[in-house]
Order: sequence, then structure tokens, then C-alpha cells
Amino acid sequence: MPNNFAHIDLTDRQQTILADVVREYLATGQPVSSKKLAELCDLGLKSASIRKAMCDLERMGLLHAPHTSAGRIPTDCGLRYFVDSLMEEDSSICNKGNSMLEAHLDESMNVDRILQQASDELAQLTHFAGLASVSDRAADCIQHVELVPISSERILALIVTESGCVRQCMLTRPLNLSHSGLSGLSQRLSELLVNCDLTEAIERLQHEMQADRLRIRSLVVELARWAATTANHEQNLFISGQGQLLDIPEFGVVDTLRSLLAAFEEKQALLQLIEQVECSDCESSVFIGAEHSLLHMENVSMVLARYKGAGSMVGTLGVIGPKRMPYQMVLPVVVSTARRVSFLLGGKR
Repeated sequence: MPNNFAHIDLTDRQQTILADVVREYLATGQPVSSKKLAELCDLGLKSASIRKAMCDLERMGLLHAPHTSAGRIPTDCGLRYFVDSLMEEDSSICNKGNSMLEAHLDESMNVDRILQQASDELAQLTHFAGLASVSDRAADCIQHVELVPISSERILALIVTESGCVRQCMLTRPLNLSHSGLSGLSQRLSELLVNCDLTEAIERLQHEMQADRLRIRSLVVELARWAATTANHEQNLFISGQGQLLDIPEFGVVDTLRSLLAAFEEKQALLQLIEQVECSDCESSVFIGAEHSLLHMENVSMVLARYKGAGSMVGTLGVIGPKRMPYQMVLPVVVSTARRVSFLLGGKR
């Protein structure tokens, strides 16, 4: 996310106090008083001076007092200022994350397996929910087509791609097409579509439909329709560690929990947010509270980073957790994991 605080001019003292309040709040979830700050931090200031600075930060909209005389907590704007301008990233567990990925991944795994593992590792490292998405795999070239008889009326088409993904679609079996004829047709389709991405495959299938050289126009029509739909809409989303969120106090609010579980189930709102990240010029994005515009999820934050695979393959990795998450640790872990996945997937072509 871009820095939106050019209009806010904080003194060094105000910056230090804001950073200390945020760090203490992220660690404990409790409002931070001036007395507590004086005890915890070596500011060289009396409690009254700290309290005055905290009042100034509250007037600027960076801190908030949830109760009278109960100390302050950072607002969404205060968290945003901290993340953009004051945060010192803690990359201490990045090497652990990369080691975990290397230990569980090898070149024989397909794209989906790598992304599922990356999502699992992010959930394990951060104790929040991990996610991984992949889109724009239309350029993933076809290596083999296999037609498997399911019944006298149905055929399962298995399309194996260069990255190791196995796509499948159910087709209507042409009348009087024998098992041996099906095997021969598999070979002819493989020869026709080998090294084609989905866009090229659609063009070749449409050409075959017009000539009807394969003598199976109805099957080719269905296969071309499937390829067109896949090329235009394909996007997989893997989510791990949802259960860990149930133990977080912020998710005890029924509306928040219901909305979060619905987002995991329906995925469309998350995919729209992910699309924003993939269209951005930034390697990573942090959405704090209401910034992501997901209904009833004002206490939820997301840290997302883009990765780049072979060809035009792109995707997003990230973490979903409470607004009170250790951004200084989560952000470098997510970025490091995305870079590692980019390396693994980019090397497959």
C-alpha cells in the first residue's frame, strides 16, 4: 500500500511514542497508558510529557482512547503510519520458512502442490490463515491429452500441462466410439495440441471443428468450450490454517467470524482483492482493517505479496489474521515466501 501520510508531520518524539504504543498494543492487545510506556521504554521522558504527546497523536487521528483514562490504542491510520513509515522488519524466521519449503518441495511436484505447501507453511509460521492463489495459467503449455472412458455416454478428458498440472473436464462420448478408437483419438489430440497454451488450443480446435478431420465434431466443440472458459476464468485459491483464527480474541465477534468463514467458502471477495494486488506495481500490499472493504471484517488485516511463475503465470501469497498482527514479522515472511515460490516455479520452464 502507498504511503498516504505526507500531510502528517510528526516530531521525532511523536514518532517514537507512536511506534512504542503500536508495538506494545500488537504484543498485548491492551490499551497503553503513558505510565506503562514510561516503565517499558527508555524514552528519558516523564509520564506527563508522554501523555501530552499521546494526546497530540490522538488529535491527529493516530491513537484512540477506547475508555476514559484507559490508555490508548492505535487507530487504523496509526497502524498504517507505523507499517509505512516506522516499522523495522523482523526477518528472523524467513530462513526457517525457506528451509521448510525446500524440505517439503521438489521438482516432481506440480504448481498446485507447491502453492498448497506454501499456504500451509505461511499458516504454520505465522499462526494465522495462509493463502495462495494462481491465475493466468492459460499460457501453461499442453504436453499430453488422455481420454478416459467413464461410461457409454461420458468421457473424462485429462490434459497434462508443462508445469505438471492436470486439468480435467467431462465430455459427452460420441456414439459408437470404441475403446480402441478412444485411444487413437487421445493420441491424435495430443499431437494436435502439444506445446499449445489454452488460447492456441482453442484456435486449433476451432479449425478442426470447421474441417471435422477428427470426425468427432461434437466432442471437439465441448473441448473447445471448456478451454475457452478455463482460459478466461481460471484461478485457484488455496487456504490453510483457518482453524487457528478461532482461538484469536478478535474473531470472537459473531459477525466478524461469520463474514470471514463466508469469505473462505465463497472466495469471490478474496479473489477480487487478490486481483488488486496482482494489478499493482508493488511487490507486497498490507490491508489494515476496513481498507480491504470486506463487510463486517474491520478487525481483519491481510498481508499479500505477488509471485511470478513460468510464462505469464502470476499469483499471490499471503496471510489473513487480526488487525493486531505482528506486521514486522509477517510482511518479510510473506515476501520471502513469494520470492521463493517465484524461483521454484520460474525454474520449471
